[in-house]
Amino acid sequence: AGMMFAMELLQARGLNEVLEVRRLLLPSAAALACERVTDEQLEELRRIVAELEAASDSEQVAELHRQFQAGIADATGNETLSSFLRSLQLRGENVRRTWLNSNPQTRLAAVAHQRLLLDALERRDAEMARSIATMQIDERQRWIEQLLGPATAEMADGAAEPD
Repeated sequence: AGMMFAMELLQARGLNEVLEVRRLLLPSAAALACERVTDEQLEELRRIVAELEAASDSEQVAELHRQFQAGIADATGNETLSSFLRSLQLRGENVRRTWLNSNPQTRLAAVAHQRLLLDALERRDAEMARSIATMQIDERQRWIEQLLGPATAEMADGAAEPD
C-alpha cells in the first residue's frame, strides 16, 4: 500500500493545485463556520473530537478527521462551498490518510488542531479558526514537500516533466 501511494504521489500532477485551492477556501470556510455553526453542529463536532482523541485504529482516525472536516463544511451554511470542500477532501483522501498515519506525532498534532478549531468555533472566533486552518494546510504542505523532495515536488506542480 505504501509503494502504491508513493507511485500515486509521483504521478500526482495536481497535488499542489489541490493544496492551493484548500488554502484559498478552508481558512475562509472555518471563519464563516464560526459565524454560522449551530448548537447541534457544535455538539456533533465535540463528539467527533472526543472519539478522535480516544481512537487508536488508523482507519477510524482517518474517518473521524473526514467527518470533522465535513462538519466544518456543513457549518458554513453554504451548500456550494460545502460541496467544493467535500470534493477537495475526496481528491486528497489518500494523501490525508497517509499523512495522518505517517507517525504518532503527526496524528497527535492533527488531533490537537481539530481540538483548537473546535475551541475557535465554540468561541465564535473567526480569526483564530482562520489561523488554525491555515496552519493545518501549511503542515500538510511541508510534509508533502519533505516526502517528495524538491525535483519531484516540481513535477507534482506541473513545473517540470520527467525525461
